[in-house]
Amino acid sequence: MSSVLPTTVERQRRRIAHACEICRIRKTRCDGRNPCSTCVENHEDCGYRETPNLEKSKTDTVLETLVQLRSDIGDLHQKLDSVALQLRRVPSPLVSSAHSPGVLSVASPGNPDLDAIIPPSHTSATEKLLSWEIFDGAPMLRKRFVSTFVLESRRPQVPLSPPDLTPTIRPEDWSRLIDGFRRNINFWYPVLSLQNVDNLFSCLEVRSLDGCLGMLVAALGDACMYVEQRYQSDNNRAGGGNLSIWSISNTVDGRGCFQRAYGIIHVAMAEVNVTAMICLFYTGVYFLYLQRPLQTNFFLNAAAQKCLVLLRYLTSSLTPQEYESVKRVFWCCFILESDIIVELEEIPQSGCSSMESQVPLPSKFDTHESRDASDLSTLYFLACISIRRLLNRIHKLLYSQESVARMHQVPDMNLISELFHQLEEWRTVLPPYLKFGLSSMGEPAANSYQGFLRQRYLAAKSVIFRPVFNFVVTTNLRNGQLAVISDMVPHAEHCIEAVMMHMTNLRGFTHTVVIDTWICSLSMAGVVLVLYIAWKTPSLKTVLEEKVGIVRIKNAMAEMQERLDGFMRTSPEISPSVRQCVEMIGTLRGLMWRDT
Repeated sequence: MSSVLPTTVERQRRRIAHACEICRIRKTRCDGRNPCSTCVENHEDCGYRETPNLEKSKTDTVLETLVQLRSDIGDLHQKLDSVALQLRRVPSPLVSSAHSPGVLSVASPGNPDLDAIIPPSHTSATEKLLSWEIFDGAPMLRKRFVSTFVLESRRPQVPLSPPDLTPTIRPEDWSRLIDGFRRNINFWYPVLSLQNVDNLFSCLEVRSLDGCLGMLVAALGDACMYVEQRYQSDNNRAGGGNLSIWSISNTVDGRGCFQRAYGIIHVAMAEVNVTAMICLFYTGVYFLYLQRPLQTNFFLNAAAQKCLVLLRYLTSSLTPQEYESVKRVFWCCFILESDIIVELEEIPQSGCSSMESQVPLPSKFDTHESRDASDLSTLYFLACISIRRLLNRIHKLLYSQESVARMHQVPDMNLISELFHQLEEWRTVLPPYLKFGLSSMGEPAANSYQGFLRQRYLAAKSVIFRPVFNFVVTTNLRNGQLAVISDMVPHAEHCIEAVMMHMTNLRGFTHTVVIDTWICSLSMAGVVLVLYIAWKTPSLKTVLEEKVGIVRIKNAMAEMQERLDGFMRTSPEISPSVRQCVEMIGTLRGLMWRDT
């Protein structure tokens, strides 16, 4: 692609103004020579002003963005390789402990051409697909569907524990809770240093920010341990059993720990420091476990705002360790907020996406007792950041209002092919421990980290090829030219293949169940909607019958629905929007197989 596309520098040609400066000022005719005849006659110093070219077209902007995408993947290649070298005890520029104060300039807004921003005005995949005329034959499905935002906003408020009630946590219980927290939350989202974790136990009974943070760590550790136990066999089949599983102490009430922390979270809202920022972030993470996306988004917004304030104004007063925590919380908020706003259209964004090109990526940080575990956590974190950035750019280039209008007639296959190429490059540069295989039969990944990243890859692939799928379906409905459809069907098959693999590779990874149950349920509802639409489209139904197989589709849907139902019931609360998705999947299964 780079050999075809001209670089930005090559396209920045300039033109010479028609009149020289002297003739322009005197308003006399200029012949355009250098020097011009008028200046020669008057013995004047002739000179011309250079002016920028006309504003670039939309095509130029897209092409430049693609060039930037390729450059970003190249940068990712270097960073991932650097971390892999660090794991082998070789010095790496990525894990440098350099402390760069003042990383954000107040006068330097984010560059919209570089930042991975999801369009502020978009429609979630579920609601968009349900609006298709193919569902005119299933009016009850539409009638029963209630907006995700409406369902979530009607939920009862979070209960609060009495202010004088503090859950009792014994030292041996704390040790187990910390183990569960470190190997899960602080591995996926490694923002709390080893030293900070060790100092929290003495603060648990104090009504302070440190006490709030300690209770949040205990609550999250308890939640992860419970999910580990419940899905231990599932995780072992997926390679996630390489970490020891501890029994949960019956004397610890994880929900009570969260309620205690939540009762004083207003202190974190009022303060501007690193501990307050982390408290707000962990509160948002626990709300994900409770399947409450609106509350999660609120606290992620609050944490992100504190990140930006700290990075803009207070960086010079932070220690290197605090500075690294701030950067990491920023990237955590970027990942999780992006996941949420994809499914909740029009919800206000924190501004992380518009600043992400200016914030450095994670570097060396001691989050675990083992240096290798800390480095592996950083590597996994980098991989999650990079795929989320690519997903955001995919949404920006393919699903903004301008992009949808542009590809309404015929999809831009050059753009789609380039984005898929970037996705494949992301997978290629992953180091061996994180590099996953692709099996259409749902074979287990070597470990849970590979399994989680594979699900991200498959989601991205389906989103990239969905415009082609949409085009084939729409052309079928309008009795379009068969020759045009036949040319596009092989590309639409990529979308069908990706959603099938996404469904069959769904597993009870602790990361998925604790963090992504709400996100995963909406994603899987979209998967089944795509399969139902393909089933109702003649040119694509053949693909399902001949290349996938009816029995396989039936079994995969049934197993996926059962898994989601289990994920939903793992949390102390059940999200009404998750329940709606599970019920919708059951309804669509019935509609698909009613006539078979």
